[in-house]
Amino acid sequence: MKHFYNLKFIFLFLTILFCLNTVHSKSKPSILGDRPFNAIKRIGPNQDGILFVNKNTTNTDLSGESWTTAIKELYIAIDQANFDQNIKQIWVAEGTYFPSNTGNKFSFFKLPSGVKLIGGFAGTETSVDDRNLTLHQTILSGDLAQNDQQNYSENYDNSLHILYLKDVDHQTLVDGFTFVSGCSNGLGFSGEMDDKKGPAIYNENSFAEIRNCIFTKNFASYDGAGIYNTTGSHVKITNCLFYENKANYGGAILNTANSSSDILHCTFVNNVAADAGRGAAIYNQNSPAGFLRNSIVWNNTPNGQIVNENSSGFVIRDNIISGGFNDDDEVNKIYNLNPVFISEAAQDFRLANGSPAMGKGDVAMLPVSLKKDLASNIRILGQAPDLGAYEFEGVKPTFQSYPMVRKTYGDASFQLSDPVSNSGGTFIFKKLFEDDVIELSGNSVTILKPGFTLINAVQSSTEVFKADSTVFPVNVAKLTANLVLKIDGTAYQASDVVTAKYGERRLFTLETNSDISFQDIEFDLLDDYQDPYIDFSEIPWIKAVKVGSTALEVRIPETEYYLPVSQRLQLQISKASPSLNFAAIPVLKVGEADYALQATSSAGLPISFSSSDDQVASVYQDVDGQWKLKATAIGWVTITAHQNGNANYEAVVSTRQVQIIENPLPVSLISFNVKAIAKGALLEWNTATERKNAGYHIYRSTDGRSFVKIAEVKGAGNSDQVNAYQYVDHKPLNGVNYYQLYQMDDQGDQHDLGIRDLNFSVNEMRIFAYPNPTQDIVALSFPAQIYQRLVLADFNGKILQRLLIKSNATSIAIDLSVYPNGIYFVKLEGSEIAAQKIIKR
Repeated sequence: MKHFYNLKFIFLFLTILFCLNTVHSKSKPSILGDRPFNAIKRIGPNQDGILFVNKNTTNTDLSGESWTTAIKELYIAIDQANFDQNIKQIWVAEGTYFPSNTGNKFSFFKLPSGVKLIGGFAGTETSVDDRNLTLHQTILSGDLAQNDQQNYSENYDNSLHILYLKDVDHQTLVDGFTFVSGCSNGLGFSGEMDDKKGPAIYNENSFAEIRNCIFTKNFASYDGAGIYNTTGSHVKITNCLFYENKANYGGAILNTANSSSDILHCTFVNNVAADAGRGAAIYNQNSPAGFLRNSIVWNNTPNGQIVNENSSGFVIRDNIISGGFNDDDEVNKIYNLNPVFISEAAQDFRLANGSPAMGKGDVAMLPVSLKKDLASNIRILGQAPDLGAYEFEGVKPTFQSYPMVRKTYGDASFQLSDPVSNSGGTFIFKKLFEDDVIELSGNSVTILKPGFTLINAVQSSTEVFKADSTVFPVNVAKLTANLVLKIDGTAYQASDVVTAKYGERRLFTLETNSDISFQDIEFDLLDDYQDPYIDFSEIPWIKAVKVGSTALEVRIPETEYYLPVSQRLQLQISKASPSLNFAAIPVLKVGEADYALQATSSAGLPISFSSSDDQVASVYQDVDGQWKLKATAIGWVTITAHQNGNANYEAVVSTRQVQIIENPLPVSLISFNVKAIAKGALLEWNTATERKNAGYHIYRSTDGRSFVKIAEVKGAGNSDQVNAYQYVDHKPLNGVNYYQLYQMDDQGDQHDLGIRDLNFSVNEMRIFAYPNPTQDIVALSFPAQIYQRLVLADFNGKILQRLLIKSNATSIAIDLSVYPNGIYFVKLEGSEIAAQKIIKR
């Protein structure tokens, strides 16, 4: 039991008596104290029963119904709550609040039953869950003269009590405050309370909950410098920090007179009692119940940090207690270990990485409502909660740069790969903008239309790493429209020349994948419209009506999904000439039987033949007049069929290229080219003939020596006509790319058809933001005459601002002061699209 009569305490008592002999004679005021009631007649809550308080408001309409009309002083709001039963909650913005504005140390805050007093707001939030208690401290101070010094000196004129909770039920809540500089140095009862006890919170017949609060620099000449519970009180104390409080008994908490407290996830450090055995942290006297769970009690002096006097019902389990507690420590999971704070000297009592307090808490003790710790961080980072008021915050993961995802409209759906980070947390993907460029389901992306968007890859927390995210862009380019011009069903390339004879009728058609309407396609005949070479009056049939050369150009404009395309056909119209049907000549082998040449003319005139190289193959007429071809050596030879002209027909010739081989080769390559296009690198090659051709293998290299296969293209098998092939490398490497083409026959043999190179460069985004992170204004710089619009969006993709950018501008400033701290995204749009992540602190 307590023994007060020692020389040290008598000296302290006489000193306090001397300091108070001039003030204690004043009469004790009511809860209104020195505050006029007529100042609060207009005050009232909003429809949800919330009354708003903001020390920093400059508004003159102080009705308290919103943040914009918030009351400046907390004592006015609490006094009003004692009269207005419609007030259910009082939300208090960051700042320091005093029980009196005239220095009256007898004034205090008295919260009525059932009211929730909640601090830690910036002054813009719409939900209690939006608070950040670390960034926005709400302080209830007893230092009325604001002259306190270290070691509790100059505190004789401080408030005797800061907050009084009497006859309040379990709906009453105090959440998110720092209690500092309360000083119960009075002579005893001067009204409802004992002025020697409970300088921060004085509970009398109270069943309140005290959550997310800090108690420091409070002094009681007798009991309970942080929280004093008496007269049958049962108080829940959760997520609270008690440090450097001082009392004769119960440096942080004292329970007496059949009172108790449930203490969960609290931290007690450097609290002081007057002597050993007086509960430097907690003193329970005649306390029938309660517990201390999942908490840290460290370095409170002197010895006997927790004392139970006639309080055997107080359970102590799952805690770190310096020096231990009793012989049952191992059974009750009491750890006599240094909790390893980040910096005890700097009063940073968050857990450092590797702290033995990590994961030692009993998860079964956590109520469903306890989602966060005292720093507004997630309460459970791993499998079990940490001990104390602060959960280990985790290490911020490091992400490797995620390259821009470049796709083209029409590409197939694809899967996003997880970014590379040093954390093992799982990823989920979210769109930052509400656009219709892509559809995102899990990590599966379906392309909807061309455009630019941003994806946020959010990585979950682990036992060591905190949750974090990285943003990467997705750019979907427009697809280049294809345009195929056909004459009589035959497709022609832009470099081809279409020849026709005077009087011929040809069928002209076109094919395109563009979504353009036919009436928007542009046709242009590049000759004299008064005397044209081509008659279009019977479209789709066209007729050659004039000998000479002309060109037809077809243009398809750009659409929402496709890039523009045009193609020009060169038309060469000549005199009528007979047709010469010169039958194809197969590949011949040296020594084979002489081959009978076959050719006929629509004019019915005689046909003769000649060879370009009689050493390789020669022609002759046999005794029956049949022209024949004799293969004599390996090589190529041109065989020409001649028909002499007459008055009605022009002379006409026809040639055939003939290959003489010992063993036949699979294909005859005409051309092989590589060029850059919008969606990558285009490889094109043509063959004249193919024999037993299974297909082609395409290899790529960056140095011309080490090649990697990137594609296979199916061949035509056996063919005597020209075959055109294409392949698009959608992901060429930055710089010079070397492409090697191999032909594969149906026996699996490979034949090298050559190497082509292409220099492919990737444009980089050119946007810079400063300062970043920022507190209010951020300036963006960029090249002139590229961007026309700016879009500002928050972390969830909600668009906050749209700004126009002048054509000659190279910078623009954005004011973020009206928005809460967090992550924002800026997108610049114009001839290019760029994005930048902005952090506001």
